[in-house]
Amino acid sequence: MRTLPLPPRNNANDLQVCINSSNPGIQTQFQNAKQDILDAFDAYMNHRAWDPNTPVDLSHISAAVQQAARNSYALTYSKRALAGMRQDILKLGEGICPYCRLERATTLDHFLPKSTNGVFAAYAANLAPMCTICNTLKGTKGSAIAQQYFTHVYFDNLPRDTPFLIAQVAIGIKHIATNFIIDFSTGLDANVYQRLAYQISIFRLVPRYQLAAVDVIFEQAEKLRDMENTGCSSDVRHQSLVRDAVSEANKFGVNHWKVALLNALALNVDFSDQGFKKAL
Repeated sequence: MRTLPLPPRNNANDLQVCINSSNPGIQTQFQNAKQDILDAFDAYMNHRAWDPNTPVDLSHISAAVQQAARNSYALTYSKRALAGMRQDILKLGEGICPYCRLERATTLDHFLPKSTNGVFAAYAANLAPMCTICNTLKGTKGSAIAQQYFTHVYFDNLPRDTPFLIAQVAIGIKHIATNFIIDFSTGLDANVYQRLAYQISIFRLVPRYQLAAVDVIFEQAEKLRDMENTGCSSDVRHQSLVRDAVSEANKFGVNHWKVALLNALALNVDFSDQGFKKAL
């Protein structure tokens, strides 16, 4: 979960492409509504119209024009007039889904669903890169309750260096167990905390992270075993874990699931001592 830069798009030009490509029967109405739609874009950008606490009133834009705007999303498909928009958005964040940070972002998600907010259907700031798994799980979820909404990848300022995603590691008799939680004591806005917790549940991130953690723990266990075989002490092995955690944090920020896991492994003295052998 991370914040991305806004897509590098000229929204007025993109809207004009939508108007020019619309059905001739609605084109004049669509053109006449252009300024109203641009005002809605401005409200989205500058007045948090994407937030359920501050919705924008679109009732003055006719249903026919809103439907035409909704239909314009098809222009983002391959070889269509706005295919470049899709490409620009999918490239953000190194092409990785900003919500799970596990899978490649290969789809676009409408933050405000196009089924109910057609005016924003082909508006770049309402489109986020997302993997197929997260997009399927999200569907059209979201409500008028701020706590049951998703963080916005462009407008919710999620800190890179303040950890809010925490991994927990427990070494049992035969196995190593992991868990991932949100730390509610790091000073973020209360609504952001609730949204983070909500999307962790909706995107099933805990079991997905736990599954991904198996490979990371095994790799670290192999590394520590090899270090032990060459005579490295438990303290040296521990420092190796710390360095790996710092290295990954420098690349991805402290709230990447792998960084949270490596930090948890480094904090668990038993793992670098003999506990790592439970993963082999």
